Amino acid sequence: DITDAVRIVNLVVGRINALSRGNSSRSRAATRAGDAADAIYIDDTSAFIGKEGTLTVSLKNAQPTNAYSFDMVLPEGVSIVQDGDDEYVYELSERHNGHTSTLNNIGYNTYSFAILSLQSKEVKGNDGAICTFRLKVDDKTDAGKYSISIKNAKYSLTTGETKVTLPEATGQLVIKKLGDANSDNEIDEKDVNAIAKHIMGQTPAGFDMDAADVNGDKKINAADIVALI
Repeated sequence: DITDAVRIVNLVVGRINALSRGNSSRSRAATRAGDAADAIYIDDTSAFIGKEGTLTVSLKNAQPTNAYSFDMVLPEGVSIVQDGDDEYVYELSERHNGHTSTLNNIGYNTYSFAILSLQSKEVKGNDGAICTFRLKVDDKTDAGKYSISIKNAKYSLTTGETKVTLPEATGQLVIKKLGDANSDNEIDEKDVNAIAKHIMGQTPAGFDMDAADVNGDKKINAADIVALI
């Protein structure tokens, strides 16, 4: 009937809006890079208190390069995840081909990252993601909007004769509370009600799809209400 149709439309629109929010972070990052021939930029991202998230850094290089480096400054209470061998967790993009990478914490929540090719292989392409870092937010960190900055960025030409210095870049990290479905920075019965309304196709204003996915299964359903209460 008409009621069921409306509910389906609302659910679809909610999913589309969530996807649009994700795509807009890259658009804002690309806009910050502007028309500059050379730039490094950060996709805006979000993470939950006490949980892990990801941060993607991109490079725009007008000339061929086989090596680059930068320092990344994270907010207090945010760090790059380390595995069981105390190695930092990050993933190079497909722009690389046999390149060697290093990542070190140089103090003051600053990480020094570098890429090079012992075979002088070029980084593929002239614009796009170069690396995705896995972040961890301390469980004592407050919810809010934080800045991530990249400094001392440069890349070397394949000839090895010149280094191109890149302007500093900033990106935004939004730290949220998992379960704060109504975006009021509190976890209470209002969030349960917001999730229930969304499930019934009556998505309230300010509804946060990511925060509502309490059990992390990429779906918003009764299981999330159970996990929340």
